[in-house]
Amino acid sequence: GTLERPVPGNRLSSYNKPDTWITGKITREYWASVHGSTIASIPLSSTPTSVSEIASFQTPSFVADNYGQRVRGYITAPATGQYTFWIAADDVAELWLSSSEDPALKRKIAQVDRWTSPNQWTKYASQESGRISLEAGRRYDIRLEYYDDAGTARIALRWRSASQTEEAVPASQL
Repeated sequence: GTLERPVPGNRLSSYNKPDTWITGKITREYWASVHGSTIASIPLSSTPTSVSEIASFQTPSFVADNYGQRVRGYITAPATGQYTFWIAADDVAELWLSSSEDPALKRKIAQVDRWTSPNQWTKYASQESGRISLEAGRRYDIRLEYYDDAGTARIALRWRSASQTEEAVPASQL
């Protein structure tokens, strides 16, 4: 029953070609000088300003104002069962999960339409995904898209695993 906040790097894996898995990291794409107020403001189909690998499903705080980012990769369930995901963000964020490795099958499972405080997991009902069935050892495409106007600027993810442990998603599962 340990709560890990934020999701540590050993629970993540990078978004690379399927034949070049990097376990324990996840890809963070950053777009500077984005103006708007929604996820749709982020030019996700254009080349990002920068791309990096991070070791937990939490982004740095106070990066800048008016920017967008996408954290994406694959998540692997350690055990078959029901999982619940939560996101916390300042400002706007959407969490997407696919039923497989194929990003074309993704669906939005949680969102934040207005800011939350750091690790504030229950401010809005939409922050929680509801229960999702995952199969042990199977990879699922996961992505968190985020827009920041101004302020503290951060996102974080946690889950309740099949064992009912609430924690940051372990990097070994990324």
